[in-house]
Amino acid sequence: MDTQKLIRKNKKIKMLEDENKRLKALIKTHFDSSEQLRLDTFNTVEALKSEFHYLRDELIIADKGSKLASERKSTARTYFK
Repeated sequence: MDTQKLIRKNKKIKMLEDENKRLKALIKTHFDSSEQLRLDTFNTVEALKSEFHYLRDELIIADKGSKLASERKSTARTYFK
């Protein structure tokens, strides 16, 4: 009787250990994939920020060029009147 209880208990312990190993592996897989997703998201955000700053700078340059052209036209009109 005691031997059978001990055998059942050992089987249950073995099952629990196996389940524990499986769950640890599953958690590691989820962690690795979430870390990769975090890095991908970070890289995407950095690329978008860089593109935004580039476009902003282009607009500023275009706006300054437009203002200079307007000022030149205004100055030219003053001289030729």
